Amino acid sequence: DTDEMSWILPAVNTKNAVVRMINTETGMVMTESSPFMILAGSVALAQISPDNKVDVGQLRNIRWTSNNVSRFDLQFAQDGVNWETIAMDVNAYSGSFEWLVPNVGSSNALIRAIWNNDSDMEYSRTPEFSIGAVGVNDGNQMFSLSQPVPNPFSVESRVNLVIPFNQSITVTL
Repeated sequence: DTDEMSWILPAVNTKNAVVRMINTETGMVMTESSPFMILAGSVALAQISPDNKVDVGQLRNIRWTSNNVSRFDLQFAQDGVNWETIAMDVNAYSGSFEWLVPNVGSSNALIRAIWNNDSDMEYSRTPEFSIGAVGVNDGNQMFSLSQPVPNPFSVESRVNLVIPFNQSITVTL
């Protein structure tokens, strides 16, 4: 004879949740589940750009929707595997974070949202995107110049210049 019981997961974040069945008459544990993870709430990261391509030195808004999450951490992997922190303790209610695309080339970059700097507790990740350079490749040294943001503009715009090392340069508009 099999009986089922519905229950609601508690709103906690843990990697060590277990379910136990206890005999109410004796207090003895009858059975116990293997440990499992609970990640309360949700964060859904949007794709980085409509064509999944970004340029080095661009300012990009990382966007998301969230439910029952107040803060999380953002990480970036240029190779889809090795993660580095973009920002910690990001306010989930803001819905976006301005990110300067790093000076790396990649065809399988990712961004993910995690809980409390714990890579096992991942809310969401973007679809893979590529990072390319706009600018001049001088041998092994990458110089890049982003497109003006916003474009078109009337009073002010931002253009990012990435240079591979400290040096004096002249920029003419």
